[in-house]
Amino acid sequence: MEGFIRYGLKYAFPIKPGAILTGKGTAHSAPTVRLDNPPIEHYVWPDPEGRQKGMLIMPLFPGAVYSSGKDHKLYEMLALCDVMRLGTNKEMDVAARLLNNFIYNT
Repeated sequence: MEGFIRYGLKYAFPIKPGAILTGKGTAHSAPTVRLDNPPIEHYVWPDPEGRQKGMLIMPLFPGAVYSSGKDHKLYEMLALCDVMRLGTNKEMDVAARLLNNFIYNT
């Protein structure tokens, strides 16, 4: 599973950033994801209750926004998966390490 998340997720679930709108932050724009040098762009999931402005990206599954609102750890893991879907190699390395911490230490 680690290999698929690291090397295949971006191909199986590609991201095409859309319009700039207000939504729920994801990838490095999620409040819990900390990267050393995050990109300037911000990314959000469509969420009428969201408060962050950024480029729209669709989550891995339709219920992700709702489910992540109920489970903070799920939100962080899905946001890290979005880093894997659109990040640079360096960002993906950090996200992979953080995801491994969740998988093996939770």
